[in-house]
Order: sequence, then C-alpha cells, then structure tokens
Amino acid sequence: MFSRTVLRKSLLSIAYNRIQNITDIGGEKMTPDDLAGLRKLYLGFISSRVILTANNLGIFDNLKKSSSSAEIAGRLKLDPRATEILLDALTGIGLVSKSGGKYRNAPAGNRYLVKGSCLYQGDIVKHASTM
Repeated sequence: MFSRTVLRKSLLSIAYNRIQNITDIGGEKMTPDDLAGLRKLYLGFISSRVILTANNLGIFDNLKKSSSSAEIAGRLKLDPRATEILLDALTGIGLVSKSGGKYRNAPAGNRYLVKGSCLYQGDIVKHASTM
C-alpha cells in the first residue's frame, strides 16, 4: 500500500511529465523556465493566504516558544489537523521552523509578526487580508 506522500509524489511526477510534453497552438514546447514563471504567477497567492490566515489566527504570537501543533490548536481552539497543515505550510515558506515535532517562529516571524515586537507588521498584514 502506498503512503499518501508516495502517492502524491507519483501523481505530481506524472502531471509534470505530461506538462513537459504539452505544445501550444503554434507547435512550440513550453520551456521549464516559462512553466516555472507561469506557475509562480498563478500560485503566488497561496503563500499570501497562508501568512494572512496565520496572522489573523494569532499563530505567530503563540510560537515565540516551541510548541506542538496540538498545543497550538488547543490554545487557539482550532482543528488539530488544519493547524498542523498551516504550520507545515509556514515552515515551507520559512516563517516557522520545525524540530522534533515542535514548531517555533523563524527570526522574521518573531521580528515582524509577534505583537509587541518593535518592528511589528501584523496590523498591516491583517488589513491586507480585507482587501
């Protein structure tokens, strides 16, 4: 039986290989750089949505010290699985670090997204989520 990770990687590999063989109407193949640029444009909102959601939920204020996803979910009364997914996404974009099943703000998260820090930007980030 395949794990979800193995299955997901296999499906992504198949999709990537199919995309590599796609030609446009003029018969030219898309180059990997073209495709990467296009993906960056249409997927760019995902990182923004992750940051906006985490900021609005108060995730960064709760990660000044290392905590598990279950601890964060309990403190903020959030769904445990959804919290873990959000924390892993924040780890992937570099605002949170993960070690031994515990999460903690990366330096930029502490510097800009924790209430009370001298360079706090959370209010403007919250405002951006309403636009």
